[in-house]
Amino acid sequence: MSTEFPLAELAQALKVSRSGYYAWRKRQDQPGARSRQNAVLLTHIRCVHQEHQERYGSPRIFQTLRQRGLRCGRNRSARLMRLEGLRAKGKRPFRPAHHQSGFNSRSQSVGQGSGAQRS
Repeated sequence: MSTEFPLAELAQALKVSRSGYYAWRKRQDQPGARSRQNAVLLTHIRCVHQEHQERYGSPRIFQTLRQRGLRCGRNRSARLMRLEGLRAKGKRPFRPAHHQSGFNSRSQSVGQGSGAQRS
């Protein structure tokens, strides 16, 4: 935009100083302290998430981070996880491991279906 108009005119139209514009532009190049902390926290969150086979959600991850001495809020860890798409795996439904075909519980129970009569 400054190629079309001189910076002095743009600054005057926006009611900012030229030095203020340059200071703002410099700040845009470097991430702030909070975003740097979020990046560090996010690496710890990913570590905990992987250590527990992606089974931990934000409440458990928050507790684990606290136990390890990292200070962060519950909602902050939940927000970072949500933004990164990290979710806890749900429990799998119970399915029996083996199915015995031809097994009839009534015929195999004691005293029934064996053909032997007691007298």
